[in-house]
This record gives sequence, C-alpha cells and structure tokens, in this order.
Amino acid sequence: MRELSAQYPRYGYRFIAIFLARAGMAMNPKRVYRLWRKALLTVPRKRPRKRVATSRLRPLAPTGPNEV
Repeated sequence: MRELSAQYPRYGYRFIAIFLARAGMAMNPKRVYRLWRKALLTVPRKRPRKRVATSRLRPLAPTGPNEV
C-alpha cells in the first residue's frame, strides 16, 4: 500500500484498494481504510490557485493618441 501511494500520490485509499484487488489482494473497503490510517498515509492537499488582486487599481485606459 505504501509503494502504491508513493507511486500515485494523488490517489486515495479507494483507488489503492482497486490496485490491490487487481494484484489479488482483495479486501473490504473498511479494512483498506483502517490500514491506510494506521500507516499514516494521506493525499496531499491541492495548492490554492493564485487569485487576481482585487484591491489593486487598474491602469487608466488611454484617452488620446500616443498615450501608450
């Protein structure tokens, strides 16, 4: 389970359970979750996207020729 979670860091215990079942180690989902928590495995949090600063004033649009 640790090897699979290291190989696929964005997959949680449910996907890992599918991989284990394909490898012939089918388990109850509750058991997979219990072992997942006991091994202290987690899915890393996604970073928040950068937002455009709303407090910053936008530059004024040109009003005449040759202002840019």
